[in-house]
Amino acid sequence: MSNLFGVPKVNEMRCNVYHDEREIPNIWLYHGFLFIPDNNENEFLEKLHKARAASTWSSALHFHSLRNTNIENKLAELWTNLFCGDFYNKIYFYMLGIDKSKLGGSGVRPGN
Repeated sequence: MSNLFGVPKVNEMRCNVYHDEREIPNIWLYHGFLFIPDNNENEFLEKLHKARAASTWSSALHFHSLRNTNIENKLAELWTNLFCGDFYNKIYFYMLGIDKSKLGGSGVRPGN
């Protein structure tokens, strides 16, 4: 049997979970989750830091505050290359997008 990511199920996997969210008011709510197994975390974080240095971005980077600058885009491109390259089968990413306009009548109020 495989897990939610299609990887053969193992008895136990210790992971650190990273999360960020962004809301486009009254339209979309996004949640991104990054699951990094303990045995890959040091290598992965080292490469993320190197990518950050290569992009010249020096402060915290949060999905909700992206401004589409060249530096942010460069960092996002470098990180995406890591996810799709060296770490494709070593880490797990999941994004949930909720179209809030489709929730009418379900008890969820727009803007909350």
